Amino acid sequence: MSSSEPSLPRRLAGIGVGVTASVAAVSVVVAVVAVGEPDLEERIRSAADVATHDVSAVGPGRATVVYSREVGRALLVVEGLPAPEPGEVYQLWVVDDGRSRRAGTFVPEADGATVIVEGTVEVGDEIGVTLEPGDGSDRPSGEFLVSVTLP
Repeated sequence: MSSSEPSLPRRLAGIGVGVTASVAAVSVVVAVVAVGEPDLEERIRSAADVATHDVSAVGPGRATVVYSREVGRALLVVEGLPAPEPGEVYQLWVVDDGRSRRAGTFVPEADGATVIVEGTVEVGDEIGVTLEPGDGSDRPSGEFLVSVTLP
């Protein structure tokens, strides 16, 4: 080893600094993405035309859909839904003209969950929730546990 090359501990320390900087950069990107969603939630909740629709779930629990025509988006707020079994998730669906499309998955916390419905929604769309295996399904595999048609 020549005297101009750093020692092994110094080289390893340099690698550690590089890894730390990379992890910090990834953390910043993740934080920016996470901050963007609450902004959308706030836009929906504060829209001039916001409407809420309370819905009873099949079985225990209840849900509220918060919807804005102006924003074209909706939230689902659930309380009292039992935790899914391991390997299952609740999945959101938007049904338009009889066609179902995936609109997100969630596992509620003990105090419930607030979930942004993925994609745009409009009057007449049905928002539903099913219990699905794994990371979700391409089509609903059971009946809707929660369902509301946007007026």
